[in-house]
Amino acid sequence: MLTDLLWGAAAAWFSSSRSFLGEEGGSPRRRLQGKCFAFELEDAWGDGWNGAIYEFDDGDATMANGTLVTGFGKTEEVCFAANGGCYGLSVSAGSYPSEVSW
Repeated sequence: MLTDLLWGAAAAWFSSSRSFLGEEGGSPRRRLQGKCFAFELEDAWGDGWNGAIYEFDDGDATMANGTLVTGFGKTEEVCFAANGGCYGLSVSAGSYPSEVSW
């Protein structure tokens, strides 16, 4: 889930299109401008993402990336450029993709 830190509104399109890097039908690109979001990482088993990594990119460069090393979840702040742009989210599968959500 990606939540706007200023308004608290959820950008549900990132969480509703759950697919992993290399799968068909990856996450659509969305226009975001000069905002910071709370990005929620979750693991069903509580042992972290087991090698899965998320990445926000603008088509040319990685804007933010990370993982859940251990535990059931955490929230990370992700900020996008003030001049706007279209960003995509990809998540690698890791060892246990069925446990990974965001």
